[in-house]
Amino acid sequence: MTQCFRLVALFLPLFCVFSLHTQCLAAGFDEAPALAAQVRAGNLPPVHERLPGMPLLVRAVERPGRYGGMWRMGMRGNRDHALIIRTMGYENLVRWDPLWTRVVPNVAASVSADESYMRYRFRLRQGMRWSDGEPFTADDLLFWYEDVLMNPELTDAPPEWLTAGGEPVRVEKVDAHTVDFVFAKPYGLFLRRLAHPLGSEPTSYPRHYLSRFHKRYNPDIEALCREEGVEDWAELFTKQFGAVGNYDDPSRFRNPELPTLHPWVLDAGYTETTTELTASRNPYYWKVDIQGRQLPYIDLLHYTVTDQAGLERMAAAGNIDMQNRHIAEEGNRQLLEEHMEEGGYSFFQTLPSRSSTYTVCVNMTHRDPVLRSVFQALDFRRALSHGIDRKGLIARQQQPETLRPYQVAPRPESPFYRERMATQYLEYDPELAGSLLDGMGLRRDAHSSIRMLPDGRPLAFTVLSQPAYSFILNPILEDWRALGLDVSIQEVDRAEEYAIKDANKHDALFVGGEGGLDVYLESQFYLPSNLEAIYGVAWALWGANPDHPLAMRPPEAVRVQLALLDSLKSTGDPEEQRDVMDRILSIAEEQFYAIGLFMRDKGYGLVRNNFRNVPKLMPYGWSYPTPAPTNPSQYYMLPPAKN
Repeated sequence: MTQCFRLVALFLPLFCVFSLHTQCLAAGFDEAPALAAQVRAGNLPPVHERLPGMPLLVRAVERPGRYGGMWRMGMRGNRDHALIIRTMGYENLVRWDPLWTRVVPNVAASVSADESYMRYRFRLRQGMRWSDGEPFTADDLLFWYEDVLMNPELTDAPPEWLTAGGEPVRVEKVDAHTVDFVFAKPYGLFLRRLAHPLGSEPTSYPRHYLSRFHKRYNPDIEALCREEGVEDWAELFTKQFGAVGNYDDPSRFRNPELPTLHPWVLDAGYTETTTELTASRNPYYWKVDIQGRQLPYIDLLHYTVTDQAGLERMAAAGNIDMQNRHIAEEGNRQLLEEHMEEGGYSFFQTLPSRSSTYTVCVNMTHRDPVLRSVFQALDFRRALSHGIDRKGLIARQQQPETLRPYQVAPRPESPFYRERMATQYLEYDPELAGSLLDGMGLRRDAHSSIRMLPDGRPLAFTVLSQPAYSFILNPILEDWRALGLDVSIQEVDRAEEYAIKDANKHDALFVGGEGGLDVYLESQFYLPSNLEAIYGVAWALWGANPDHPLAMRPPEAVRVQLALLDSLKSTGDPEEQRDVMDRILSIAEEQFYAIGLFMRDKGYGLVRNNFRNVPKLMPYGWSYPTPAPTNPSQYYMLPPAKN
């Protein structure tokens, strides 16, 4: 069947279809000296044979760089794989441009959509290779689709972002370098979703490597399972690959033998016992600079696994070359400023994507029906909000002049900014908070002064928090205890936090408040669109599958929002998208799902003075996995100054 395609604008000017390639590169390519030496030794093919016929041209922020150097960073614990994603692991079919204004081709040389927004065609780069030198073709995407995504032994159900109209995507091979993604209903948000870090799935499964661990391709799979000490082939596949379908999992970086499309390749696996991690240049990386020199410029990446205090000591000593994760908001700015000259670094500015830098969410789908009823009451959440002394809290923070009280709402820089949503219930008014609790019948016990639940139990609950955030949370809990709430903190690491939250076993959670800039994709605080909606995990499960054993039928307002979310996904018209999103936000404003604290006007990152091509300003978020969209492969290092 002949399919007529046209290039379509998804938002202004957030989507532009083009191929970053110039004919001037045809004259020849250059490469890092270390790779040239391997070519001379006969250990690598020449650079023009390692690059695709249409490499992606990356324009440097300042100027073309020099080869060499090691980029040093700090990881906070053994579940900080997001730092790997943000620095070397963001190579999707499409990606965000550096300014977070357009979705642009990346692994795909071009992408087009039909007028219905149901069929998207991706043309791949001919001659492109995995990091081990094997060709990357449409067959790799078909392997991911047919043998992983649609295989019930590996994937329980396709994720929400790959479905439309309740039906999963269909992937069709057109030729060796062209594939179509076909949806049952219009899906205007698809390219936005594909540019998200979690959109890496289609480009993460090298068929030539993983087929050995798949029963469809290996007739001796049972023998291999016995050899590897696993019960079945699905467990074997996961052992070799990591968590199937979830890029946001540390197991995805456990196997250094797994070929990738990344600019650097891990030298060892990232595991629970890792104390340091390195990654070396991928000799088959498929991007070049304007002079036709193969990227990346930097030879090695080095990650030191430490805690927050250790990370700050590294930074102050000049042992971090460029980083904003764990520095941008949680870092000790005063300490870093004091050591800036001797450490040889400066700061670059970031625009945080968070609305409220932190938020507290009580679990409105709590397993305990009495607590659930209390938490679902709007007056209870209003009381909690009015019971927080935000001005006192801000005074304790680094750079308090950059902070202001703020609820979970789109930021002023967003076209979706709503003043009432951002400022409601912010006043510190313990008397009002107490009267709201009294009005709910939550009276204080005469002896303990603790408020009592309707069934006679003390009104007690626990707030989960990662240890790094406790210094912010503790003053809030003191304010709430003064209201008669028996509230405590439970410090957990990120892995345990996710396990408790995903099982819907939490009372409340203290986390960052996303959705300040990317309202479309980071919508979890505005409606239970995914499991990150920590105030309504069971509602989110119902929205994905009403038959899920933990699912709870949401109230009418939530059901209306979920129906609007389906409408939002289905349209490709920017005006219609904005209208539907505004209606979702209007309901969120009234429901007040999450309690915000304060917004940071600007953030910062650290960069050593010899580390170049870093933008002076960049967004900071997860949908935009800072700094990955700025193409870290074009960062470079000047040689150290001679004494």
